[in-house]
Amino acid sequence: MRVQLAQQAQEILGKSDLVIITERVDDVALLIGQMVQMGVVEVLDRHIPRHWKQRGLSWGWTAVIWLGVCLSKGGGPGDDITIR
Repeated sequence: MRVQLAQQAQEILGKSDLVIITERVDDVALLIGQMVQMGVVEVLDRHIPRHWKQRGLSWGWTAVIWLGVCLSKGGGPGDDITIR
């Protein structure tokens, strides 16, 4: 994005245009990180035990990932996930 600078800013910086580069940050990673920091994985794993044949992700991790995706969708119009 290219922004035209004010006269005072042009004099200070010596440039007339300012180039701003933005980067999208996905909120799913932020939501999952916050839930991990809050200890949601451990709380869920404590209350929902693993089956003795279960391999891979625990129920806590499965729930945290699913919640992160569902919460990032927002449940607004046009979203493909409905939370009931």
